[in-house]
Amino acid sequence: MSEFEKEKALMKQKIEYLEKSLEEKLTKEREHASDWRNQKSGLSLEIKTLASKHEAELKLLLQQIDEEKDKSSDLESRLAEKTQKL
Repeated sequence: MSEFEKEKALMKQKIEYLEKSLEEKLTKEREHASDWRNQKSGLSLEIKTLASKHEAELKLLLQQIDEEKDKSSDLESRLAEKTQKL
C-alpha cells in the first residue's frame, strides 16, 4: 500500500468519524431543544394555573373586604342612630 493510499484511508476514517460525531451532536441538540420546549410549555401552563388561582383568591378577598366595609358602614349607622337617641 502506497503512502498516498494510507493517507487517503486515514482521511476517509477521519471524515467518517467527524460525520458521525456531527450527527450525534445534532441529535443531542434536537433532543435538548425538544426538552427545552417541553419544559417551557410545562412552566407556561404552571404559571397560568397559579395566576388563575391567585386571581380567584384575590377576587374572593376583595369581595370579603367589600362585605366587611358594608358591615362596618351598617354598624356605624346603627351606632350613630343609638347615639342620637341618647
